[in-house]
Parts: sequence; structure tokens; C-alpha cells
Amino acid sequence: MTDIQRPNYFTAQFLVEKDFNDEQAYHRDMRLRHNRLLHNWGVVAGLEVTKTGDKKIAVSEGMAIDKDGREIIVLPNSLVPKTINLDGLPLNTTIEITIIYQEIQDKPYLVGKAYPEFPDR
Repeated sequence: MTDIQRPNYFTAQFLVEKDFNDEQAYHRDMRLRHNRLLHNWGVVAGLEVTKTGDKKIAVSEGMAIDKDGREIIVLPNSLVPKTINLDGLPLNTTIEITIIYQEIQDKPYLVGKAYPEFPDR
């Protein structure tokens, strides 16, 4: 288990990028630790598989926790295929459907650049 060190701020402290990254890492690591040690891995909600045709299935949005405590979230607008075509398989074939964790970085905040939703920036 890695050391647990929570950032400790004080009045008039000069903060740099590393301070904010350290704080985010602390909270992320504590959440992973919580998920891994207090919950079982698997589907938390949703991710239901339904038959949509003779050789087609669909997977709904939802959330799962992997064995490392990472949260896998499939949103309605995710890049995960909503329908899976099973044309190459014989009828009544047993299949396993799995999902894996992949971190997707959000768009970075650009200092001094105007965003349409915040025109005064």
C-alpha cells in the first residue's frame, strides 16, 4: 500500500500546478482504495444486455467497478457500441461480454481563450 499523504494548505500559501495535481491524486487514490477494499468488483448499475434481433444484442449505459477499484462508466453518448452484431456465430452460442477501464482525458482548460459557453473569458 502506498503512503497516504493529504495536501495541507495554509493561508497565503503560493500554490503551483503540482499542488492541485497532488490533491486530485489524493482524492482519486482514496476513492480507488475505498472501491477496492469495501466493495466487490462487477456491475454496479445498468449495463444490461438485451436481445435486439436473432443475432444482435444491445448493452445499456451503466457503471461497473473493476478489480482495481476503478469506476467504468458507460454513458448514453459513449463511444462503446450500443448494438453488437453476432452474425459470424452459430445460433445458441454462449458468449462473454467484457468491458475494460480506459481513462479519457477531458479537454484542457486554456487560459485566456474564449469558450462559447463563457464568452467573457
